[in-house]
Amino acid sequence: VTYLNGTDSSFKNPLVRFDAPGVYEVCLKASNSIGVDSMCRGGGYITVINYCTPSAGFSTDVGISRVVLRSLNNLTGIAGGYTDFSNSAAATLELRSVNQMTIERLTNFNDQNVRVWIDYNQDGDFVDAGENVLTFSAANSLSFRGSLTVPFTALKGSTRMRIGAALGNSANAPCGPINVGEFEDYKILITPDTDKPVITLLGANPDSTEAGYVYNDPGA
Repeated sequence: VTYLNGTDSSFKNPLVRFDAPGVYEVCLKASNSIGVDSMCRGGGYITVINYCTPSAGFSTDVGISRVVLRSLNNLTGIAGGYTDFSNSAAATLELRSVNQMTIERLTNFNDQNVRVWIDYNQDGDFVDAGENVLTFSAANSLSFRGSLTVPFTALKGSTRMRIGAALGNSANAPCGPINVGEFEDYKILITPDTDKPVITLLGANPDSTEAGYVYNDPGA
């Protein structure tokens, strides 16, 4: 652990950076002229994950120049390689929500395929079922548009999205490497579903039946 902004373990609210993945215990110690008291939170109080750093060969054509998802609208040009925007660009997505996403590039001399991953269970990787949320086959398009649905099983809180663009039909895996293309990372905040339930009745309304006969309601 590295203490930041001049703070250290004696500060009431220290600012720290975790330098290695793992499970951390946090202890609080208080003292005055009468005595000392301490409390520790163990058992996985803070779990630190570490995402793989992908690599990609540079291209002025194959890559990512703009990403649009909800409030996220990041215009970057094509930098090639790997860029982590998770500390500066984010989108908020609700559980069960359907979200339109657009990924653009500047030129289309070559075909490229595009994939998008979201770490829904916040375990530090993008390989679990359902985490490859969008796949675009190789095309010489300037814009790739699709919709992603956040599953109700996704963990609420902060997580990460990764986008990979690769030349033609070449391999495009979340940890790379990509021979020619680009990777970009973004922060995703998963929030509770705020939509109210809507009941839609099936069958006729109003309906009628005859006395003495079995009536099966069509339901909702």
